[in-house]
Amino acid sequence: MTEKAPSLVCIDGPEDDSFPVPITVRNLKGVESTITFDCIPRTVTAWAAEGDKIRAEVAAKIKADEAKSVKAKAKKKTESEQDPTTEAETIRLEAMVTERINNDAGLALRIAKGWSLTDKFAAAAIAKLEDKFPGAVRSLHQEYSKRINGEREGN
Repeated sequence: MTEKAPSLVCIDGPEDDSFPVPITVRNLKGVESTITFDCIPRTVTAWAAEGDKIRAEVAAKIKADEAKSVKAKAKKKTESEQDPTTEAETIRLEAMVTERINNDAGLALRIAKGWSLTDKFAAAAIAKLEDKFPGAVRSLHQEYSKRINGEREGN
């Protein structure tokens, strides 16, 4: 009988503490760089449950925003017409962009626990990354989901 190499498959055994997920970001000059995120391993069912939580949070946020919008429209009808490019409107738009970036940073924290950058891995640093390299967190989310769901490139 020949001796077999140990199997890497262990159904009931412990999982690795993390796994690497590299993503590519591009600066304004078009120069590409790779960031490797140290990601949290989850089973397919655990990732699906996390996705359900994320969707529920987004749905609640949309509902709350719609309620605020209805109140704001009612208030605006009682006031005189205003120039849509007022300072308040500009501040509101900036706040919306900041909120989106911060939400993306929060998503990254649900997926990863570290990265290959010298900057400390924290929500503020992830927000700066997303601000400077829009789509970085979306790329992380896509690559992470591919790994969790067993999607592979090529044959």
